[in-house]
Amino acid sequence: MFISPKLIPEDQLNNLITDYLIKEYEAFNHEPVQAMHIEKVKQALKAKQLVISFSEAEESVGILNVEQLGLRPDQVDFERS
Repeated sequence: MFISPKLIPEDQLNNLITDYLIKEYEAFNHEPVQAMHIEKVKQALKAKQLVISFSEAEESVGILNVEQLGLRPDQVDFERS
């Protein structure tokens, strides 16, 4: 199930994005996460290039690239996911 970033409080969204960046960005670049990185992820979420996904089976929330899911941004629907 996809969750609209608009439904997540700002502080929680920033924490989720920071966790995502630590896993995806710092591991390869060895640089600390900065505000500009968080803003880029927010823009990608807004453009539906990245999505916030909730897994009931794993009881977890994470950020995924839509291409990893075999989707295009125009196929992401927060209402039906």
